[in-house]
Amino acid sequence: MACGGNAFRPDATAWHDLPLRAKIHSRPRTNRREPASTPDTGLLWQELRDHLAGLPPLERDRLMRRSRAAGHCVDATHPPTHLRIARLATRDSVPAAVTATPGESAAIDAELAPHRARLAHAFLAG
Repeated sequence: MACGGNAFRPDATAWHDLPLRAKIHSRPRTNRREPASTPDTGLLWQELRDHLAGLPPLERDRLMRRSRAAGHCVDATHPPTHLRIARLATRDSVPAAVTATPGESAAIDAELAPHRARLAHAFLAG
């Protein structure tokens, strides 16, 4: 099931509901495209993970309903996000088929760092 034009964007509707985004956007900026200061992107993503992990079940359900109604998805090659999350919830956890050594993990982190920073800047610029 493709999503066509409903591809994920950092400013997708569900993100506007997150208090974390409001907190970040309340920081003063010099212009709309750049944050006032360079963010610690690792901290941003950790704050986002912590925020999402701490959502009460009722709020998580509300966000899922909103995502379902809007048809949010990653891109045209992926099913809508709400369907992917629902499918994962019905499956048991299994051990990882592929693992990485600490050195391999560090190399992957280094390779992804510029992309992580670019996405953080897009998220903050809204």
